[in-house]
Amino acid sequence: YKLSMNGGGFGKLGSEYSWQFDPLAKFRVTIGGELKFLMLIEQLDLIPEVELISVNTDGVVIHYPESIESEVTRVHKEWEEKTTYILEDTNYKQIIFSSVNDYIAEIIDENTKETLYLKFKGDYEIDKDYHKNSSQRIVPIALKEYFINGVPVEETIRNWDNIYDFCIGR
Repeated sequence: YKLSMNGGGFGKLGSEYSWQFDPLAKFRVTIGGELKFLMLIEQLDLIPEVELISVNTDGVVIHYPESIESEVTRVHKEWEEKTTYILEDTNYKQIIFSSVNDYIAEIIDENTKETLYLKFKGDYEIDKDYHKNSSQRIVPIALKEYFINGVPVEETIRNWDNIYDFCIGR
């Protein structure tokens, strides 16, 4: 639903070429959503053991000891009741990021703590969509190998055999 609403519903409110173009409605959605989201962030920040790691317009990453999980869950539930929004929880083993939209996230199973998958975003994307510039693919490959597998960057670069991953398109 999120993707369809971002692109097909909400996303078209800001496009002057769309029949849905309505700048006022766009700002009502964004500002209203941001204020509600700030309520959640404030409540989490008031818990001394909660560390705010990253905050974006549609997500917040926090770190906290397991001993206060019930308190964090209580804040989530109260916020959901006040706003009628539903929060998603994602458990990470680690997140390596250079900015809020550029990261590698190792997502784990909540119960087993085993890695489910890796999420690559922005500068760390290896296999990009066809409409994106996939130049210097060796850079995110070497970063993944270093941060996830502990392989030195120089070793990955020296041993990589696909010359096209070193190419730059302009």
